[in-house]
Parts: sequence; C-alpha cells; structure tokens
Amino acid sequence: MAIQTPKDLDSSLKKTRTLHAVLVFTIPLFVYAGEVIGPVKTKYVKEIGMVLVALAVFDIWSLLSWRRRRLQKAREALRSRPDDTKAIIHWRAVNAASLTACEALAFYGCVLRVLGSTFLQAAPFYASALLLLLAFTPQRPPDHVSAHPAP
Repeated sequence: MAIQTPKDLDSSLKKTRTLHAVLVFTIPLFVYAGEVIGPVKTKYVKEIGMVLVALAVFDIWSLLSWRRRRLQKAREALRSRPDDTKAIIHWRAVNAASLTACEALAFYGCVLRVLGSTFLQAAPFYASALLLLLAFTPQRPPDHVSAHPAP
C-alpha cells in the first residue's frame, strides 16, 4: 500500500501510536511473566545480571543518539516535503525502531527475574522501559500542516 497524500502522515501517526500503546501494555505482561515463570535459581545470576545491565546501558545510549539523528532527518524531510512517501515511511520506521528498542529493556528485566534475581533488581529495567516509552510518545512532526484542521 503506497502512501500518497499528506493525510497519510495521520495514518502513520495513528499506526505508530497503536504500536506505542501495545508496547506500553506489554510491560506489565513482562512483569507478570517474570513473576509467574521465575525465579529459577541460576548459578551465574550475578554475572548474567551484569551483562544485562551493560546491554541496557548500551541500548539506552545507542537509542538516544541514534533516534535523535534519524528522527531529525525525517522531520526535516517532512518539513520540506510534507507529502513525500519516503519521508513518511522513514519517520514511522524510526519511531517504531526506537519504541521496540525501549521494549527490550523490559525484556531484560523479565530475563533477570526469571534467572533468579529479586523483583527489586528487575524493577529498574521495567521502569526505564516504561519511562522511555512515555518519553518517546509518537507525535506529529513540527511545522507539518495537517490535511484536516484542528478542532
């Protein structure tokens, strides 16, 4: 399905917000899964926990730097060409990729909990995933004129 008119940014925004809502909803499911499945006492839980913390730090750092650069490119393209199909697809892809990267943090918390950590050790992973998802709520690019005037 090809995106052809400026109103399709509205469609992309709606789809991206739906993905956002689903990912926010799955964080409590990760918490629940960690509590129901785990904890299974693993011999190397401390070492695995340190690896997951390092992965989370790298994930957050790369997410913040990558998202800022890529989203800025997409916004500039939409500012100059608001009906450009490639710009709209790029904007949606950057948002979707950054949202799913945030979700990985909740997964790390679930893995940590299943492998034998306490809930308090897994909670920062869940909280950081939720906070980043809320901070990255998809919004209409600035200076984009909608095909439908605001009410």
